[in-house]
Amino acid sequence: MQKKWRELISNSATFLFLGKLFFVLLLIHLSYRLLGVFLWIESKDNFSFIEASINGFRQDISAVSYQLLIVLLVFIGTSLIRFSGRFWLAGLLLTIVTAYSVLIWIADVVILFYWGSHLNSQALAYLSYPAQLFNSVSGILVFGSLLSIIALGAVGMRFFKRAVESRVYLFDFGNYRNYAASAVWLVLLLILARGGLGKIPLSISQPQKSSSETNNQMAVNAFWNANYWLFSAPQYPEIEHLRSKQYYQSHYVQDYQAISGDTSSVLLGTYRPKNLVIIVMEGVSAQTSNLLGGTHFNGLPLLDSWAQIWGRWSPHCYATGDRTDKGLASIFSGWPGQPWQGILHEPARFKYLPHLANAMSRNSCRSSFYYGGDADFANMRAYMSGGGVREIFSQKEMKIKERPGNWGFHDSDVLQYAYRNLSNEKGPYCASILTLSSHEPYDIARSGATELEKYYQSVAYVDRSIDAFLRDCFANAQFDETCFLIISDHGKYLQSSSTHFGQREFFRIPFVLLGKGIQQTVPSLVDRCFSQADIYSSVLDLFYADRDSRAPYSRSIFRNNHPNNAFFNMVQVGGLISKESINWLSTDKMSITSEMPLNQWDSAILSLESEIIADFFNLK
Repeated sequence: MQKKWRELISNSATFLFLGKLFFVLLLIHLSYRLLGVFLWIESKDNFSFIEASINGFRQDISAVSYQLLIVLLVFIGTSLIRFSGRFWLAGLLLTIVTAYSVLIWIADVVILFYWGSHLNSQALAYLSYPAQLFNSVSGILVFGSLLSIIALGAVGMRFFKRAVESRVYLFDFGNYRNYAASAVWLVLLLILARGGLGKIPLSISQPQKSSSETNNQMAVNAFWNANYWLFSAPQYPEIEHLRSKQYYQSHYVQDYQAISGDTSSVLLGTYRPKNLVIIVMEGVSAQTSNLLGGTHFNGLPLLDSWAQIWGRWSPHCYATGDRTDKGLASIFSGWPGQPWQGILHEPARFKYLPHLANAMSRNSCRSSFYYGGDADFANMRAYMSGGGVREIFSQKEMKIKERPGNWGFHDSDVLQYAYRNLSNEKGPYCASILTLSSHEPYDIARSGATELEKYYQSVAYVDRSIDAFLRDCFANAQFDETCFLIISDHGKYLQSSSTHFGQREFFRIPFVLLGKGIQQTVPSLVDRCFSQADIYSSVLDLFYADRDSRAPYSRSIFRNNHPNNAFFNMVQVGGLISKESINWLSTDKMSITSEMPLNQWDSAILSLESEIIADFFNLK
């Protein structure tokens, strides 16, 4: 009896070994959701590990099948040449595949925490900048990742070593039964990787079946999702229905766009500033300003005071997207973005956009751009220089003695450097400064604080830095004819339901206009609702009482026909914001169909998206 049992085990060893390996890998994939519980989900009441795991089970199975297929094919291939070290090769390969999975899981959780989405085309566009990616992640997370990879590698190699030592007959292809076992597993894995025998293979959205968005997010298998975007996803999402304008109604676009040849009244006095300084704050939310109606943290009290004494402000300014590169294209080119990664990742297209530096080059207006980090990140240098910015000062060009942080020189040092340069300018000039100290991992903040506390401390630091810069400028008569525009590149998720990704407060950003003649020439803006994309035309009106027909999505906030709304884009989502509400719609055709019949807001969003996308592909 024992002999027969040993013979059965011997004949089934390869099949059972692969089955055990499959089960272990599946457990590792399921553990990703536990990682999400501890690192990402702020309210476990809204998350069901069981529901998310059930909904994502098919993708988990598919992901494991792809991983095991690689190992199995190596086993089969090396057996044909009788390679004696094939077990070690397979063990090393499994370790690499598992380590690759761990890296994806950690990157995915970090992006979920900071961006509110899984790895996608937008996130992968930043893979060209590995230094900046590592700069965004805390050292603890990096150390934990490396430790996990080493541990998994050790366990994986030990697993194979014990298998070889205890069962010398494992994968002995002198035995035809092992070929049969491998063939069965090969067919089974191909079917499971595809998602079954149905006509339609497994899709990226298949796990999203829950009424809870948190459960839908955590049901998606990170390994499956990341490899889809790396190897299978098209350059652009499904947009043919928008390119062909299937849902287009022109009057909705006319209600949003600036009118060509606009002759409406300019609501400004006769004063015109000579110089412009734009300070673009990194990820500062309007919720950190009491003056702008913020309730989360009083982080901008000094800027609030400057606004009340020397300027105008609006509590209804909104970002057009969720990343710095999108914000820059909106502010400096009047471009509202499109529902995928920002246009700065496509130099062949952004070079045809208008640019504020070129538009203000009349009267020999000099332009400059200051950034304490790497100006080549996300093609910022190419975008700025191509748009007419003549002098770019980044970490590479600035001679600052202070030690840089993770992302580069901190804001107080950069602002003081800019002040010294500008105080020697004869004018006119258009200078722009992009801050970075409020970017994660918030290394200007004290250690030991929570992520949110570090963010708040960083915003307070930015406020003090801008205050010191403004004090120097307003005390210097050289800046008497200078207008200071202070705005953010994008909003921020502050771990509350009102600021969650895609909510109105997520997009709401500070807008402050300062200068010694601003209150005399600019009316109150507290009731004006607008977006970053309106800055381009508004600046041209403020300086020249003029507009640019090449920026049809930029409406001057100083004209009486401004429609008091804002448009935004995230990946595969578009939306309209008013002072009272936010309306958004997924732009893929399946989601649009499920929303039928379309209401007025849906139709307006789709019409605008159709026009924007058509213009995007005409930029050539």
